[in-house]
Formats: sequence, structure tokens, C-alpha cells
Amino acid sequence: MQYTEQRFHNTSAGDVITFIIKMASDPTQLMYGIFFDDQHIGNIKLGKINSQHQTGNLSYLIGARKCWGKGIASLVIATITEIGVQQIGLMKICAGVYENNIASSRVLLKNGYSLVGRRIGQYVFNNSRIDSVLYAKHKDRQT
Repeated sequence: MQYTEQRFHNTSAGDVITFIIKMASDPTQLMYGIFFDDQHIGNIKLGKINSQHQTGNLSYLIGARKCWGKGIASLVIATITEIGVQQIGLMKICAGVYENNIASSRVLLKNGYSLVGRRIGQYVFNNSRIDSVLYAKHKDRQT
């Protein structure tokens, strides 16, 4: 969780349950567990869904290191992006990553997301300021 804001919090099992209930009851949030070999290895969320603007924000985490580099993130990003565009009718889906999270940047680009911006010095990481790198996928634009 080194590349998430969750690294600043101690989260209890109760906190997790409360979060899941909150996500399940909010129509602007679509969250799924990611499973591999019958084990929960992470989550993916299409959140802040705005039906007026037809936009949403993508976030994901695969916490099980043994599952990194297996194409799982790419598969779930492609799947939830398709759900967002085809089933929900979103025209634009955005995602942001820490600049040093090269794997996340790479998987977004692989899934047709484009680099759209950068927030200079947005985060503190290992006592240094780093950028937030912003990506988006537009339904009506080729990448």
C-alpha cells in the first residue's frame, strides 16, 4: 500500500466493513473485490460516478505481491472500464497515480488511458515531494 493514501492510516477490520457497506449503499460508487485462486488479493473501484457529466474515477489495489506482474491489474482495469463505458454510459474515466508507481502508469497506458496532466509536488513519499500523474480514457477519442 506504499502508493496509496491508506499508508497513513491504521485500518481495523471494522473500518473495512464500514467502508464496504458505505460503497455498497452509494450509487456513485462501484466497487469489486479482485480474486485469484479463490483468494481476495485486492479491490477495484469506479467511483465518483457523475451521470450528468458522464465521468468516473478509477482506483485499484492489488495488495498480494505474489500476484503482481501476472496481468491481473490489466484484466480488471479493462473489465471495469468496459462496464463504465458500455453499461453505465460514461464518456470519460480518470485515474491518478504517484509518479514513482511505474507499474500503475504502464497498466493504464496499456488499457488505452492517456496521460492528461500532472500535479507537481502533490504528495510526500519517503520524505520527498513527488507528483501525481493523471490519466484518462475518453470513449470518443482514440489513444
